[in-house]
Amino acid sequence: MKPRDPEYSRFLAVFFMTLWLLTGCDQASGRGEQALHAFNQGEAAFGNGDFQLALKYYEQAQREAPGDPVIRTRIAEFDFYGNRLSEAEAALSEIVKEYPRDLRARSSLKAVQARIAAFSQGRNAVTMDEVVSVPLIIQARVPLVRLRLNGHIGTFIVATGVSTSVLSGGFARLLGIRDSATSVASLQFADGNAPFVMRNADIVVAKFNVMNIRSHQIVAGVLGCSFFSHTVATLDFERRLLIARKLGTKVTGASSMPFYWFPHASLAIQARINGIPALAVMDTSLPYDFAIPRLLLRRAHISAGKYITARSVVVGPITKHHAVGPYPARNMIEGVPIAVIGQGLLEDNSLTIDFGSMRLWLSKG
Repeated sequence: MKPRDPEYSRFLAVFFMTLWLLTGCDQASGRGEQALHAFNQGEAAFGNGDFQLALKYYEQAQREAPGDPVIRTRIAEFDFYGNRLSEAEAALSEIVKEYPRDLRARSSLKAVQARIAAFSQGRNAVTMDEVVSVPLIIQARVPLVRLRLNGHIGTFIVATGVSTSVLSGGFARLLGIRDSATSVASLQFADGNAPFVMRNADIVVAKFNVMNIRSHQIVAGVLGCSFFSHTVATLDFERRLLIARKLGTKVTGASSMPFYWFPHASLAIQARINGIPALAVMDTSLPYDFAIPRLLLRRAHISAGKYITARSVVVGPITKHHAVGPYPARNMIEGVPIAVIGQGLLEDNSLTIDFGSMRLWLSKG
């Protein structure tokens, strides 16, 4: 069993709670049974993609067993998914100090600290005007933007569902980059008048799929949320503009919703598929309305927020042939099946992403 396997987590939960009961902590064994029951309900809700209900059950379990490291790790991971990094780091550091062999807590703490380092570097690396506006290129229903990296211009897919920006091997060689995970000295928009410079931008050199760009456009990479997390970004698909504002800029809009940022997927929102709570990743690189894995159901209706409602277009494994991804194995995030909301539902909207508040705004036209 691996640290993040559901079976591993359940084993740890039962082990620690049984130990808690045998040592007589808090005197009442009934409270241990209640904690385990609440924890299992939280696991079931999490597996169904109902994160708000899952967190409610985890917090209930913690009230019954306040020292249990498995429950405390789950709650700290919710802080991580919601980008409340200082809270997550403090909680996980305490757990690791008390239980140094807890592999899941150690793994989660490492991921939190990596994101904190990236954010710290990004805040100090971005030089920009209050508002920067550059053109979006739409080809085959996929948004593209031209970037200048270390003085070389390339066309990048705008993929909001991808956590880390990706550089193609060919373009990396042009820049003289050989490492699989590295940073570029300078990232700028190639078009637009207002200055924007991101120094030491995080980027991964990897193979990725560009089959959905049916043109002679040579794609140099993927612009993911490791970039968008350093700005308040608006993707105005109708006017074909990418608008970047400084972090901390106040955003107003009629329709907003919270989103989660997982290690392997970003812009994950709480949705409903056929009326049942589910997790959906909002990815502009998917040139369809939305897609669901076959393991969910054959046909579906999805709804989220005010403007997202449609029936599925792609049913089956969501692979690199549908979007640049990369999507997790079996289309699962932390053991939860995911649906993907694509460009087809977003192309008539303006999408604003604010990683400072972990909310997104959708507006028509």
